[in-house]
Amino acid sequence: AHEAIRPTDVNRMPEKLTGVLEPEELKLYRLIWQRFVASQMTPARIAQRTAEVTAAPPAGQTDTYLFRASASEVVFPGYMKVAGVEEKKKDENGEEIDRLPPLAEGEGLDCLEWLSQQKFTQPPARFTEASLVKALEENGVGRPSTYAQILSTLINRQYVEKEKRALKPTGLGMNVNEFLVSNLNELFDVKFTAGMEEALDEIEKGSIEWTGMLKDFYEKFLGWMAQAKGPDANPEMVRRLLDLTGTIHEWAPETKRGKRTYSDPTFCESVKKQLDEAAKPISERQVDALKLILARYKAQIPSMDDALIEELGLKNAMVRQAEAAEPPRPETLRKLEVMKNVKFNEPRTVGKKVYDDAVFFASLRDQVQGNKRLSPNQIVYLDRLVMKYSDQIPGFESMTAELGLAAAEQRDDQVSGPLLELMKQIKEWKPAVMRGKREWDDKKFYESLARQFAQRKQLSIKQLASLKKLISRYSAQIENYEQAAEQYALPPAKKKAAAAEKSDETI
Repeated sequence: AHEAIRPTDVNRMPEKLTGVLEPEELKLYRLIWQRFVASQMTPARIAQRTAEVTAAPPAGQTDTYLFRASASEVVFPGYMKVAGVEEKKKDENGEEIDRLPPLAEGEGLDCLEWLSQQKFTQPPARFTEASLVKALEENGVGRPSTYAQILSTLINRQYVEKEKRALKPTGLGMNVNEFLVSNLNELFDVKFTAGMEEALDEIEKGSIEWTGMLKDFYEKFLGWMAQAKGPDANPEMVRRLLDLTGTIHEWAPETKRGKRTYSDPTFCESVKKQLDEAAKPISERQVDALKLILARYKAQIPSMDDALIEELGLKNAMVRQAEAAEPPRPETLRKLEVMKNVKFNEPRTVGKKVYDDAVFFASLRDQVQGNKRLSPNQIVYLDRLVMKYSDQIPGFESMTAELGLAAAEQRDDQVSGPLLELMKQIKEWKPAVMRGKREWDDKKFYESLARQFAQRKQLSIKQLASLKKLISRYSAQIENYEQAAEQYALPPAKKKAAAAEKSDETI
């Protein structure tokens, strides 16, 4: 089990650390301290009362109506006292609104007033990070050590996006969810995942052999994967579709997207070869791509009339091709126009991937210049580029409506700029260190924050907190650091840094 996060000294109460810790750090420490102390206290005692009221039926009727009300009352708060959960809401008279009045069994009640209130069913609230972790815990999915990774995966793969505190599913996330639940329902069932967690616990205890459990799972997994691929395409239908390509004489030139090259005639030849060899069945995905090609070259296929389109199931492909053939949107052309003089940042490497804004923008521009409309996902990424480099676009604020963009919400950040300016005094940076597979480089991190501030004129709250910690590590190289620390609520100067500076002066 993982060691608990707890105070090193319970006598270091949160109140004593006010002014020593940053506000966000103090909130976190207070939570840790309260949870630790609460875990050592006596359990709370709670009395629950239930009152049942029976309404006598009117004359001539036999139906009896039963009304029930319940309320809980804390008899002894125990651990709840320090955890801060024993407080109850008060009404205007100072009484707890969920406390039942004194009642006696058999007591008659008089109707004082009829109250009516119209209510509508509300959809479930969206998950926040905290409520999602709670749901994972309640369903036995994952472990505390994996919750952070689960959340980061959802965000990094753009399955969800943060909307204030809520996690809002993206179109990609909903499509992936629909596919997985539809095709791998058993694998992604909450009960199955929780059962796997229990099996891992049993393996740890030595109750079951891991080889047997893994064998059973793998056999099921192979079946699920085969089922997810869907049924194989009808070879006869594929042959009829391929025969229609025989009249096509003018093929569109091949296109390159990233490292992949796409060629319509090459794809058709590969499907024909696969069908002739019969070593591997044709997938429905290949059939869909083949139908799109036929829709693209309909003008060169005389026999493809409405009856044949209906018979071969080409109607959907024809609709998609018609949409793709529409010219680029006017606002897309305008966005590309205003960004033609933008100076893009240098490419950045994240893991094995290289992100180059200039190359990505050029690919979108080339597609539009070829009179091809951008997909909804491409428009989303183009909008992000426009917002990212908005400081280089003259009069950007006045053209957000014209471009179909929402103006970015600005936070009054009057601290990040001066701090970044102070850090220009740093001449000697600490060497980069590797922690696992990640490189931690103070200088690169500072340069990244400086670039983002130059673009957006603000840093996020988390980025600002990291910047304050970073500058404190180099306090010995910052002139009048103590004065800046008081003005911008920086951590105190590092003692080791001060000692090293004093040693240099002595030498």
